[in-house]
Amino acid sequence: MIFDVNEIRKYKEHKVLSEILSYYKKEYSENYQGKPIEVLPYKEHKQVYITGNRTSFEKYYFDRRKRLFLLQALAMFDDSYLEDLEDLISAICEEYMWILPIHCVNLETKLFDKTEIDLFCSETALYLSETLYIFKDKLCPEIRSRIITELKERIIDNYESRTFKYETFSSNWASVCACGIGATYLLVFPDRFNNVKERLLKQFEIYLKSIDYEGYCYEGVNYWQYGFGFFCLFFSLYKNLNYSLPSFVKSEKVVNTVKYISRANMQGDIYLPFSDGGGQNFNINLYIMYIVKDLFEHEYDLPEKSIVEKSLFVYTTEPLFLHSVNGILKYGVSGKGVNENYYYYKKAEVFVSKKERYSFACKGGNNDELHNHNDVGAFQIVSDGKRLIADIGAGEYTCDYFIFTDEGRYNDKIFVCNSASHSVPIVNGKLQKAGKEYHGVVNEVKEDIFDIDLQNAYDCDIGLLNVKYVLENNQVIVKYFCKEIDDIVFRFITPYQPIIIDGELFIENMKCEFPDSDNISINEHTYSDSAAKEAKVYMLDYKVNNNKDFHIEFKFVFKEII
Repeated sequence: MIFDVNEIRKYKEHKVLSEILSYYKKEYSENYQGKPIEVLPYKEHKQVYITGNRTSFEKYYFDRRKRLFLLQALAMFDDSYLEDLEDLISAICEEYMWILPIHCVNLETKLFDKTEIDLFCSETALYLSETLYIFKDKLCPEIRSRIITELKERIIDNYESRTFKYETFSSNWASVCACGIGATYLLVFPDRFNNVKERLLKQFEIYLKSIDYEGYCYEGVNYWQYGFGFFCLFFSLYKNLNYSLPSFVKSEKVVNTVKYISRANMQGDIYLPFSDGGGQNFNINLYIMYIVKDLFEHEYDLPEKSIVEKSLFVYTTEPLFLHSVNGILKYGVSGKGVNENYYYYKKAEVFVSKKERYSFACKGGNNDELHNHNDVGAFQIVSDGKRLIADIGAGEYTCDYFIFTDEGRYNDKIFVCNSASHSVPIVNGKLQKAGKEYHGVVNEVKEDIFDIDLQNAYDCDIGLLNVKYVLENNQVIVKYFCKEIDDIVFRFITPYQPIIIDGELFIENMKCEFPDSDNISINEHTYSDSAAKEAKVYMLDYKVNNNKDFHIEFKFVFKEII
């Protein structure tokens, strides 16, 4: 459905919409009403090439987009917010560039390429294009003209005069940028769309190469929501503007990609943790989910109602409130939740199983995947909504984070990307190495067994390093088989402080049974998470020395809650 503002206002008294608007009105009043629009400080802007820090500037940038989102939603139903909306649009149009500094800086010359079109330049173009399309003559002529002028210069003429690196990158970039650019053509410059139609459609096909045939998203659930969400947003818009969908949109691979979000669910709002897209509890974006539902009605159902209701009251910098209006009116807020208790992605070698007391996930794969972590053999155990054995996900994005070497992404300072931060062994004092040649070999997969050789993930001469995960109703048994290893540290990562009760080790309600309790060390480690906030994990280490050939078991047992 494509609405303009006059049609949307017919639903102002709708119960759910009314509740959301009340919440947004309160948020706007408390955080923005009557307050000046903050400048985007250059002293923070240049930190990206001075210190590699990108978050100090981005908080100002994204605060403006959040403010825009709230004003878009409120002004759809109330003209009294239009002047504030126009003020903010004017400020955004006056920005030197819509690109994040990290995406266009030359670290040697310390100059920025303002003609780049990155993820957030594309998103900004999308928001302004949607606003122009929906509000039409409710915006004053000067603001309408200003939006058109800026979109033409920064996006349309720019896109038609050059090519961009991400057009050949099979990652979320190809989809998000194609969506923002494509939507700008469809909504504001439809007469020029045929100039770039095939080029944009090709970009979406390039994006799909980042996902395997079974629908596994190597970039993780956050990037599934981001990249695939914008894929669906564009083609939902495309369909609703009466264009015929290309055949690849409803291909078996894309339908499998739709199902990924359900298969990746472990428990509640906890999903598969691997790569930068995993880690902390997943913040579902209902606006994206409604778009997926609109395009793939029969292949996808909304998440459980409680999760839907929770996400309704979260504002976002991603697509307009309009899509939630459409979704609420068409589908309501009910959902069926996840109904698959076991799934194995063969090519990605990712295993997930959901028991009554816990959920378990593990991966094989290699150490050269999209948004890679060195994590062959890493696993996660979730119970009662807690990641008891955890993959901690992405860290703070800095310049070094995207230098894919031992000195960059995998150094000790970053921590989250190297194997020291994952529940995998340290072998002869060495961590896993980065590169496709460092991989696992899966030997056996059943609903209750995942067996994998890990020795090829390490750059050291060992005879055997095999691990078999055995899942029983109330416990996970981790069985290691080792040969020709001088010393090995079996590491398990948890965000919860392990405690000892009557000589027994617990992580929350999960009992940890190790061969010799005197051989366990527990160390606390702090790191900077994806929100640039200090976070904490505990490394539970069990060391074995000078064993040439041995077998060892660790059990994680679920008793009564203590």
